[in-house]
Amino acid sequence: MEQASLDALESIQAKEIWTAEDHQNLLSELFATSNASRTFRRVLADMESQNPAPKGAAAMKIGIARYMLCRFDDALEVLSDATDNKDRRYFAGQCYRSLRQYDKAIEEFERAKSRGWDGPEMDVLIVESHALSGRIEEAEKGYGTVARQLGDSGDKYYLRGLLDELKGRGDLALESYEKAREIQPAHPEATFRLAYYLDLHGEEEEAMELYDECVSRPPIYANALLNQAVLHEDAGRYDKA
Repeated sequence: MEQASLDALESIQAKEIWTAEDHQNLLSELFATSNASRTFRRVLADMESQNPAPKGAAAMKIGIARYMLCRFDDALEVLSDATDNKDRRYFAGQCYRSLRQYDKAIEEFERAKSRGWDGPEMDVLIVESHALSGRIEEAEKGYGTVARQLGDSGDKYYLRGLLDELKGRGDLALESYEKAREIQPAHPEATFRLAYYLDLHGEEEEAMELYDECVSRPPIYANALLNQAVLHEDAGRYDKA
């Protein structure tokens, strides 16, 4: 089984250019290997050694790989020389989002839309970025529009929960996060925000279970790993931290 995933990784690595779909396929195959992080660091090292000054498609692949390894500033540096398409703008936006530079993230997500990204995903990220940057009124306005596109989806309830949480309406936020997870089990953003909220409010055991979910399947939140380690330390489980 693992060899099949390693073969699939090699096949993806050999592609001329990567897209958001390739990113999802990489995550799926990596999680089927015994040491995903070490395996993918080796993949990235190979690509970097073969392309010391990457441009175009090579820069796209290296930028996505650096993003996946949470090297966000390094990813942005190389993505600036990548093929200018919706995927480049999406991953640049995700890097800025991870760095909490939400204004720049919004600009990139808007550019991804203008370059042909279909569906409401960019609008979800834009609403989320407005909310996390403190522009709640702007986020509410965007939510009113995107909610009609999302229907009865996990993303819709995640955004509703986030807005309620940031407004101090914790009970409503918890209901929405749970609803998001009911519709889409282990919805990554809703699971992380729910874990974080419970963590802040002293529900450490339940928060730990949710952080475990966050790091057991792609995409992994770096903050989930950090918060999980803190809870292990608080409980005296230093080997797990």
